[in-house]
Amino acid sequence: MSTLLRLWRLAEAAPWFETLAAEWDAHFGADADLVRPHLSPTGALATAFPCPHGGGDGCPRQVLERDDGALEAVCGNVPAECPPLQLKKPQLAVLRLDRAALLAGGVAALQARELLRPAPSADMRGLLPLGLLARAQGSLLVVLATPEAAAQHGALLELKRHARADVVAGLVDDERPERRTADGIVELPIGKDSTQLRLWRALRLAWPESWAARATANEALLEEVHLDFASEPERHLVRLNGVEVAAFRVSDAKFARLLLLAATRAAAVDVVAGGWLKKAPALQLDEKEKDLADIRKGFYEDLTDNFAGLPELERKALIQTSPAHPGMVRLALHPKHIRFDDSLSGLRLLGEKQAAPKTPGKRATSGAAELAHNQAQSRAKTLKMLAVARKLGVPLPSEADLKSS
Repeated sequence: MSTLLRLWRLAEAAPWFETLAAEWDAHFGADADLVRPHLSPTGALATAFPCPHGGGDGCPRQVLERDDGALEAVCGNVPAECPPLQLKKPQLAVLRLDRAALLAGGVAALQARELLRPAPSADMRGLLPLGLLARAQGSLLVVLATPEAAAQHGALLELKRHARADVVAGLVDDERPERRTADGIVELPIGKDSTQLRLWRALRLAWPESWAARATANEALLEEVHLDFASEPERHLVRLNGVEVAAFRVSDAKFARLLLLAATRAAAVDVVAGGWLKKAPALQLDEKEKDLADIRKGFYEDLTDNFAGLPELERKALIQTSPAHPGMVRLALHPKHIRFDDSLSGLRLLGEKQAAPKTPGKRATSGAAELAHNQAQSRAKTLKMLAVARKLGVPLPSEADLKSS
């Protein structure tokens, strides 16, 4: 997103659609190599050449043809501020930038990341269609917009009509408040340093009733929520919308249960109806299913209001059960919004640190023996769940490597 945003901003800021290669290079700076493949000659030759000083009535330098046919850029200021410059015809070729081609790769990558369908392109200054977000309530056309172009509601509505979308959302390149206008256009600020679209903001404004009900509806999906899994030395990592959830850091069994639920959901082909997992024996739960309650509590207990941008009710709804699926459970997320980092290949079991004996080395007692038994049982359950998650495609170490940790 950052590269696309940077190139788009530079392309929008260019005062011309066609000019010399030297001016394109100067304008795009460090990104000039990305731009050159998308420049094509117009067939015209420039009669002026940019000046390094850029000032005075005689700027820019005028191109003259000498008696011997040589081309030379000459400063028109008196006295001259820069010496004459010998030029070749290719240096004077006027080149047109194919803006759509320049941005196409970034748009395609963003569509894949945000699960957007391609949208009809439009050669409009200040407006760049990014794609269509399809939901049960309707389709949302997402458009990147400069502050000036965002005021052109007629153009945005025409883009919506052309794309056959139900709602158009303008991602405006400023810090304005989020809102839905009187004519139904959703405006969202992206900020100067933003790299995340956070399209759930548009859905909340476009369809407020269904958004408000999504945490309590049977088998609802919190489609915009992201869940990421990773591993670091001495801790497991679970990130909800990019924010670490501390409850899973040092509990092998709790992390393994959530990981297995996530692997089952991520492997589901059916986005709406898939991803359900039998609680027993897959999750290795105790008889009262207290372990499952602990996973759910991990997302809301002792956490701040609006943690990871989600109210408590929605965080409780992440672990979902349904009367239509007795004895089963799933994560209420879109499969493609669950990610398993490659660092999981180095995962090591931590041994349920919170339950470790306080005085290791002391003569064994019945309590210590019971604790050791419980820890061994928890470890065995964890290994079973991780084995299933591995088969579902999670990049985990082999069982032998995990047993040796």
